[in-house]
Amino acid sequence: ALRTLRSFKLWLRYSDGAEGEVDLSDLAGRGVFKLWDDYSTFESARIGEHGEITWGDAWAVENRVI
Repeated sequence: ALRTLRSFKLWLRYSDGAEGEVDLSDLAGRGVFKLWDDYSTFESARIGEHGEITWGDAWAVENRVI
């Protein structure tokens, strides 16, 4: 499960029951994360077909990276 929170944070819960918040604010506005300058893009985060976190068709981040 995934929920977007304020200030570029995600709440994640994995199938093993582990859950918590991830603060991605240090990435916002840098490199490919410049897409988040439009905050609605950040809020579009979803879990993809292979467990990765995706932001629409723009790009994805493997969950082991986060």
